[in-house]
Amino acid sequence: MLAHKKVYTAGMKKNGIAKVVKKVKLHEQKSDCAYWQSQTPVARLEALEQIRQEVHRWKYGEEPRMQKAVAVIRMKK
Repeated sequence: MLAHKKVYTAGMKKNGIAKVVKKVKLHEQKSDCAYWQSQTPVARLEALEQIRQEVHRWKYGEEPRMQKAVAVIRMKK
């Protein structure tokens, strides 16, 4: 097991947020709940949307597009 915490900072991502990795012992791991509760609802939704886009790119290889659906409805005169 690890004797102490190590913090590694990678290069900056295109959105300006640096990747930070922290190695901790399993029983010392903190919950993410407090962090997400401290974020605004807008920030949480933005993070959720980013995760959704990453999963969609990973699974399908591209961003989803709107489906084309056309229906002709004749109205009575």
